[in-house]
Amino acid sequence: MKTLARVLPRQFHTIYFASFIFTVHYGFLVYILSSYLKTFTDQSGVNFIFSAGAIGAILALLFISEVLKRESELKVTRVAILATLIGTFGLAFARNQFEVAIFGVIYFVCEMIVWIMLDIYLENITVAKDAGNIRGHFLLAVNLA
Repeated sequence: MKTLARVLPRQFHTIYFASFIFTVHYGFLVYILSSYLKTFTDQSGVNFIFSAGAIGAILALLFISEVLKRESELKVTRVAILATLIGTFGLAFARNQFEVAIFGVIYFVCEMIVWIMLDIYLENITVAKDAGNIRGHFLLAVNLA
């Protein structure tokens, strides 16, 4: 009996690998970020940044379908990845609370957009009868990180 990993096309492996890498990246940054933010602000400031990021992500999710009607999925993904990198480097070189808050929100919002785009790519290449197995492998790749 063939395993599902041998049957899946290369596209699935690429999406699984990208999801794994983004999960590791996200996990490290969230773990480090909460301690790092405390050097700029108190606990309520850290909570504000995480809350603003979550609200920004929700707003981005509300408008992502409109953006995808005008722009290609690949372009949206590239812009989100670039903005995530800008947010990461901005956090690394921030000098005050304002910069940390802005780059933190940019990072959280764009990271969520990348996740949504990976999910859209996965949905685009999934055959309905295999959706359960494919989603299971996707979640396995994410949770292994």
